[in-house]
Amino acid sequence: MLGNSHARGGFSERSFLDRGLAERPFNGALPAGQIYELRRYFQHYAELSELRSALVVIDILNFLDTPPVGGAFDERRLAVTPDGQPNPKWWVSDLVLTNLTGAGLQASFGALFNKKRAEPLFNGFRDCTPEATPNRPKRAVAFLGANYERFLSGAYLDEAQEFDWRKELAAMFEEARRRDIRLYVVIPPAHATYYIELEAAGYWPAYLSIVEEAVRIAERTGGNIEIYDFTGFTEVQTEPLRKGRPLTYWRDTNHFSCHTGDLIVALLSGQPAAAADFGRRVTMDNLPAHFDRIEAEKRAWQADERAAYCGYLDMMPAAIREKVPGGC
Repeated sequence: MLGNSHARGGFSERSFLDRGLAERPFNGALPAGQIYELRRYFQHYAELSELRSALVVIDILNFLDTPPVGGAFDERRLAVTPDGQPNPKWWVSDLVLTNLTGAGLQASFGALFNKKRAEPLFNGFRDCTPEATPNRPKRAVAFLGANYERFLSGAYLDEAQEFDWRKELAAMFEEARRRDIRLYVVIPPAHATYYIELEAAGYWPAYLSIVEEAVRIAERTGGNIEIYDFTGFTEVQTEPLRKGRPLTYWRDTNHFSCHTGDLIVALLSGQPAAAADFGRRVTMDNLPAHFDRIEAEKRAWQADERAAYCGYLDMMPAAIREKVPGGC
């Protein structure tokens, strides 16, 4: 599994095992991972293992125009070259410490090389318990307004200068097709406050364009590539943040919980959605209706006096309140 911090902490190993989606799942998601890194690590994993399926989680934060995470990324330490050819000179001796971060990724490579995983070895997945996430108000709202500042100061998607994001997606999809790997591409759910910040910063259309471009490139590539979009304003994305009330679907306004991750994996495995209208496998045929539904959900949430929309606006910086629909 690849992605950014949403994927890194939002899934449990049990979800994949119980639904038969993986025999030895491992979480290779990177904090602040970028699309170029995801594509290169996907090639790397595919070269080193008998990879049969992969889950790639992408959202707008994967397309930031900054150097790769931590400055530790080094092409010479991968088993493949950027064009996907075997790299006989790759540096295995310090691969984990230099190229990958954390015990989870170290365990992932142990599984790849040894074909099995030792039970005590952490494999990159966060423990998931039946209990809801304790609501620590300071953590829960810590990201309110922070993403807005990031969107204003950073360059994403077509404004990025370091890479062509469409080219990176196409290269990853082509690698999956060439190696006959089943590829699940997930646009993850975000808490509704994240969508408010996207809209205020003018990035809402660009965010939706990720979905459309991913579908378009996948259908052009062929192979076994499925695109799932969890953008929306259902009970999951609009779960209220109230003092003293545990959260079911979120760890904070920037990261979903493993309970939400389990709902995502359920849809990937073909099970009925446990939360109404949560997520959709999208194609070019159903995309217009899918986007219309999202907009209708958004307008209904903003107009619902019982919803938390106005309360969230009150907590946001004034610059955000001035740029999104009011009525509060």
